[in-house]
Amino acid sequence: MGEPRTVVITGASRGLGFASTVRLYREGWRVVAAMRTPDRGMPLLRAATGAPDDDRLIGVQLDLTDGASVTAAAKAIEEAVGAPYAVVHNAGISAAGMVEETDMALWQKMYATSVLGPVALTQALLPSMRAAGEGRIVLVSSAAGLAAHPR
Repeated sequence: MGEPRTVVITGASRGLGFASTVRLYREGWRVVAAMRTPDRGMPLLRAATGAPDDDRLIGVQLDLTDGASVTAAAKAIEEAVGAPYAVVHNAGISAAGMVEETDMALWQKMYATSVLGPVALTQALLPSMRAAGEGRIVLVSSAAGLAAHPR
């Protein structure tokens, strides 16, 4: 049997990213769980998957709002697994409030997490994925982007 395909999932410490990591791991994928705090998130993922010491579940520190973190994460991913077969851009943050009352720094952080960071990570990983001749990039977004909400 060949090597399992590798998927990188951002925002893997909770929510949909956590659930996707558990599901794909259980289906036989090698999963790189990218998150801001792997020291907290990886024990929870290892408990949920039953993988206390399996090299098919790899934690990588990633803060999509920090260019140096994105660069370091891409390097760590390529050193650990080579070219990933898939990258699932799942990380996100949300905030509620009136547009005119929401601080511009929060808008910038949301944009960096949802747009600029994923683009930077894709730019860093895409050359190795192209060289491998295959791969997928998946962008996950919120339903909030499809329907208007009060405030």
